[in-house]
Amino acid sequence: MTVGSMERPTGDIACTSQLKRYGQFIEDLQNRLRRTEESMEIVDRSYIVQCQSIPTESASLSELVRSGNDVIDKTLVVLASLCSEVDALKAEAECKFYPALLAYGEDVQGYLTQEGGALRLIGQMLPCLQELSVFINRCYEVCRNVVLQMASLFSNQ
Repeated sequence: MTVGSMERPTGDIACTSQLKRYGQFIEDLQNRLRRTEESMEIVDRSYIVQCQSIPTESASLSELVRSGNDVIDKTLVVLASLCSEVDALKAEAECKFYPALLAYGEDVQGYLTQEGGALRLIGQMLPCLQELSVFINRCYEVCRNVVLQMASLFSNQ
């Protein structure tokens, strides 16, 4: 027999042995997990606590921007502030206005079958529409400010 032919059966035996050991390890782990689950009997699930850890930045924008040039620093702070304002407006739109606008016109309570039901649905939506109008005006102001700031970067003054 050559050296190569002797290694192959030995390698197969080693692989088979490792697979058996791995299979035994998985079985032992499953048994331990099953015993642990059985020993943990939760009577009242109201004691379960969920924690959310959302990282927050404690540094202000003015502390983060330091190029040595005051004009560039101020410009970057303004643009970064506008970007964070756009992010906040986007989050507000997604959380507050998208669901309300998607549900508008859905007659869950059966108002449309009653006399004046359409007016009642519109009346219930009016406060939300007023808030939406204020929100849209704020979006226009922020967009206008972004365009003006970007235009001032490229002006020849």
